Amino acid sequence: FGFFDNTVSAAIGLFKCISTLWQSDSSLVCQSTGAYAANLLLDVPSLSPTDSSLPMSCDQTGCSRTGALSSAFSYDAPTISKISPVSAPPLQNFEGRASWKDISNIRLEGVNFGGQDPTPVVKIGNTVTEYVRWLGDDFIIASIPAGVGENWSVAVGVAFQPFILVSAFSYYPPQILGTVRDSTGNYSLTVFGQHFGADD
Repeated sequence: FGFFDNTVSAAIGLFKCISTLWQSDSSLVCQSTGAYAANLLLDVPSLSPTDSSLPMSCDQTGCSRTGALSSAFSYDAPTISKISPVSAPPLQNFEGRASWKDISNIRLEGVNFGGQDPTPVVKIGNTVTEYVRWLGDDFIIASIPAGVGENWSVAVGVAFQPFILVSAFSYYPPQILGTVRDSTGNYSLTVFGQHFGADD
């Protein structure tokens, strides 16, 4: 890194260090941006490119050589500590879906959801939620897909780092509110109720 402070910059994956502190020819400190992902490449471009063994990169500001170490750094994977609600009707009302207040949604609380929006993916059971909103490193909101059944897992994925909360969510069970018997002698019975599911 040089025998004196050369104002060296560094980047972890696509995230440039907020600040970089040179300590010695073999040591520097990078202040992380609070980003996300695993197995990131560490890049350290030199302002005095003399080592021909390193690749040369050039732009409008000049040329420099970069020391790169693959799979050098990983941010901690996401963790869900709490979800709310833990149950919902099988058929959701998506009228006014442009407003989150009008959408039946699930709130995920935890850690390591990303210091900046990583475009997370949320699944309830085997179904990927249609709408997801990242609100911070500890909070995500997602729409609840139509479905039936109980004890479904809730999963979040941040830059291919997954976390699964097992047996965490259930849909309301069916409820019978009334019946009508066929009067034509076909021995059929129509059942009325709610929470029978969005499809067969």
